[in-house]
Amino acid sequence: MADGDDTAEPSTVSWRDYMRVCIARETGIILAKLEAINERNTTQVGEIARRLEDLNHAHAKAVEDRHMFVNKDVFEQTQVEHRRFRDTVTQTLGEQKGRDMMVVAIASTIAAIVVGLVLLVGARLLGHA
Repeated sequence: MADGDDTAEPSTVSWRDYMRVCIARETGIILAKLEAINERNTTQVGEIARRLEDLNHAHAKAVEDRHMFVNKDVFEQTQVEHRRFRDTVTQTLGEQKGRDMMVVAIASTIAAIVVGLVLLVGARLLGHA
C-alpha cells in the first residue's frame, strides 16, 4: 500500500474504536491547551501579584511622605506670616540703622570737636598759637 494508492482496501475499524481514537486525540489537544492556559494564567497571576505589591509599597510610601509635608493652604498662610515678620524686622532694623547713623554722626562731630580742642590746647601750651 503506497500513499495515494486508490486500490487499497479500506481499513476495518469499528465505529466505536474510531470514535474512541478521535475523542482521545481531541481530549489530548484540549488538555494540552488547558495546560498552556493554566501556565499562562499562573504567570499572569504572579505578575499581577508583583505589580500589586509594588503599588501597595508605593501607596504606603505616599502616605508616609504625606505626613512629612504640609498642604498648599497651610504653606501659603505660613509664607504670608513669614513675609509680614520679615517686613516688620526690616522696618525695625531700618529705624535702628537710622538711629545708629544719627548716633555715629553725633559721635563723629563730638570726636572732631574734642580733637580740635586738644590740638588748640596743645598748640597754646606749646606756645605756637
